[in-house]
Amino acid sequence: MNLEELWNDILKNEGNTFYTKTKLPFTYKKINNDSIKIYRESDSVGNVTKDTIRFIMDNPDLSRHKYRDVMRTSSYALALYNFFNQ
Repeated sequence: MNLEELWNDILKNEGNTFYTKTKLPFTYKKINNDSIKIYRESDSVGNVTKDTIRFIMDNPDLSRHKYRDVMRTSSYALALYNFFNQ
């Protein structure tokens, strides 16, 4: 799956509940065509951008902890990437 297809799938599923690897539920809302805002229990925890997903696609061998060093919302971005890239 290429970046555009994956990102479009993410945008189409706005408002649905997803889960991090540690089973934390979250939802998201589209901010614009390149960014979504992540929510946990109605509190915003940060944004995930199309560039975030591109970074994950370009660096598939990084550990979850290395992603965390690069981006604050890594758990949410990885959860979305893994869900839609099955």
